Amino acid sequence: MMALLVGIIVVAFGAAAIWRVMARQQGRPTAAHRPRAATAAPAASVAVPTVLATVRVGSGPQGAAVSPDGHVYITNLRSNTVSVMDVSTSRIIATIRLPAPPQYVAVAPTGHWAYITTYNDSDGSGHAVRVMNTATDSVVATVPVGLNPYAPAVTPDGRFVYVPDHGSHDVRVINTRSNSVIATIIVPPNPHWVSFTPDGRRAYVADHESNLVSVIDTASKSVIAKIPVGQSPHSVAVTPNGREVFVADYDAGSVQVIDTSTSTVTATIPVGANPQCVTVARDGRHVYVTNDGSGTLSVIDTANNRVTATVPVGSHPWVVAVAPDGRRAYVTNNASNTVSVLQTARGG
Repeated sequence: MMALLVGIIVVAFGAAAIWRVMARQQGRPTAAHRPRAATAAPAASVAVPTVLATVRVGSGPQGAAVSPDGHVYITNLRSNTVSVMDVSTSRIIATIRLPAPPQYVAVAPTGHWAYITTYNDSDGSGHAVRVMNTATDSVVATVPVGLNPYAPAVTPDGRFVYVPDHGSHDVRVINTRSNSVIATIIVPPNPHWVSFTPDGRRAYVADHESNLVSVIDTASKSVIAKIPVGQSPHSVAVTPNGREVFVADYDAGSVQVIDTSTSTVTATIPVGANPQCVTVARDGRHVYVTNDGSGTLSVIDTANNRVTATVPVGSHPWVVAVAPDGRRAYVTNNASNTVSVLQTARGG
């Protein structure tokens, strides 16, 4: 009986080991990388977030994205690396070296893949999207794109990645099954950011040098509207209900609100100097804005479009990324080589 029991245990452990190997080979996450179950509703965001920790990363942190399995991916432009942070400990658990400077990153809804834009302005090489398997932290595909790919965005269904290209004045669309460009959408100069409506039918693009936001119909992959906004729109974020788009106008020092039903600006909200990135809380109650020139994060109440807090972070804050459950936000401080970890919900 004892020998039989030992045999069963050995077989079980062997099967588990084989499953882990197969999961990595097939691009599925292992147990440590499986997405967490979605909660019924995100945590209620607070009007005044608090800084819980400041974490040192690589040189020149720029982009950030939080995966469903509890990891934050941070692109370090000047050190050619991606830092991986564990949200439960706020510690860096991996550093991945890339062949070209990484700019921004987006994670697929499943959490299985990270899409990293790279660009080398010294010799013009490396203009690509690197596709990383998050289970193995390895680059499995390189997709050449444009002249200066900026902040990528994955469609809500995970089928496509939209890549705004600053140098080419277009948005490249990548099929995530084939990891190949299947469409090029011409937009006004110079696109920086893309955000989708929850149903994925519309994409909003910040055209930085044109003072416009382009609206793309994702079915036809064509521009159907161009909305005048403030000076130098750098980023855009659609609210969870799809009714509004918040736009960070870098040289205007303000955030504007677009009504998606009318494609018109309905409000202008003064924030800090050089607002760079705008992100909406998971519950839609607040908006977070990194102020590059002020070293702060502005918080806006979406009910009345008023600033409820101005939180000091690091030097030249670049991107703010919010965890799927809404309890944490992560700010990349480009000149400080740090990431500020903020508590954005009570009991978070």
